[in-house]
Amino acid sequence: MFGRIFVCPYGQRPCRQLGSALRHGWSQATLPATVVVLGAAALGLVWWWDRRAGAVAGPETDVDIAPVRRWRPLAAVLAGLAGVLAGAHLMLFAPMVDDPFCATATRLNEAMAYPLNCDSAAFLQLAHHPTEILQPNDARQSRPGYIALGATLTRVVGPVANATGLTRWYGQTDSAYLPLVLINVLLVTIAVTLLAWLLHRLHTPRWAIVALCAMVVVNDVTKPFMWTPHQQMFALLVPVLTITLGRWVMLARPGWPALALAGLGVGVVSLCYGSVLITVGAVTLILLGTRRWRGAPLAAAFGAAFALPTVSWIVICDAVAGSYYNYEIAVYHEFVWPKDAWHEGGLHTLRVWVHTMNVKTARELFSIGGTALALLVLLAAAAVLFRARLGAMSPEHRAILIPAGVTAVGAVAFCWGIGIFADRLMYHLVPALFVLAGWLAGRLHRTNWRSRLAAMLILGSITAAAVTTTLTQHGPYS
Repeated sequence: MFGRIFVCPYGQRPCRQLGSALRHGWSQATLPATVVVLGAAALGLVWWWDRRAGAVAGPETDVDIAPVRRWRPLAAVLAGLAGVLAGAHLMLFAPMVDDPFCATATRLNEAMAYPLNCDSAAFLQLAHHPTEILQPNDARQSRPGYIALGATLTRVVGPVANATGLTRWYGQTDSAYLPLVLINVLLVTIAVTLLAWLLHRLHTPRWAIVALCAMVVVNDVTKPFMWTPHQQMFALLVPVLTITLGRWVMLARPGWPALALAGLGVGVVSLCYGSVLITVGAVTLILLGTRRWRGAPLAAAFGAAFALPTVSWIVICDAVAGSYYNYEIAVYHEFVWPKDAWHEGGLHTLRVWVHTMNVKTARELFSIGGTALALLVLLAAAAVLFRARLGAMSPEHRAILIPAGVTAVGAVAFCWGIGIFADRLMYHLVPALFVLAGWLAGRLHRTNWRSRLAAMLILGSITAAAVTTTLTQHGPYS
């Protein structure tokens, strides 16, 4: 389900060799392109069939949209937390090699183990000494929010974890370990709860919500990173947070004070992880597309408030450390690689690297999004076969589906823009595709018993295959 190309930024020699192989390997691009074309064709066929059925049946109404079931927030959060903890401990039983790439195998017993990522030592150190982030050229200087959160939890939770023996039970002695793992657990729990709520608002049946959330809990991103101090769990939270915020913008139609406050909140999150740029892009596009002439100043208010925390942090770094250092730009050339390619070799080098990034993005789209894309294709085909009506949407359904589509496109654009060969970064796409899949499953569930059975078989078999494969295969480890 996932490829095995490790992190590789623009400009490094191995990346040049890999880029050349990708550019000249037609099979690398043909399979992803085929999947995307088939998926687009299937969804286009659904749209055509729905329009044709609507022309025969007359104007659509929303009478078939049932009232939304009661949502119990506390129960949802507790169920999400229980599911995340269960999935996390199941992944401890996955097979483990003795010398994983960019990780150390930590064995709890003969059956249970996890990889401790090679970046984790720096996060553990900063949890104890957060002011070190202000040293010149510190690699985590652009992520002060995460360091502050980790340092706070280390001082609150760390002593309890050590005193109760939990730290040692999980194979560690550092009091910062479990607090940083707790951040991972909380991020995934919030992501799963928000996804379940969005699917609930789309009238997705409970069995489908459980199946889709299970694939968010157990996958090839949570497997190598759930039990190690790292920031990869934000890749699960950011897309559902983006869709939730997009829904609010479309339904509540907030003014600039509320949007500025929301932008400020997203800006604070950006101090933890930079992929919230997807959120900024999605909200901006939604505002421009739905608020007409008022959209531009509202988007400007949101964007200015978003930039404020980062600008303030840069000023602090300049005053205290003498400069601001962004490791992602300086080393990985994120978002600046087109400029660097132009300066390196002009139009020819730029064209070569643009083509390379196009192919690597298509490859990551298949390797990471392949399961979700296959699910969409099969559910769309079932919708056509069983004549499920997809057009009679309520305003809230549109306010969820449109942001989900925008988020999916933004996730692909983000992975192209960062210019890094790292499959796991494409996972920002997957929760958005699961929202679309949940909508299709809900419409099939409401058509007839045959379509309901087909949806259950499709979603159930893909979920079982994806989760089982993750739990039984070797890797990934970083």
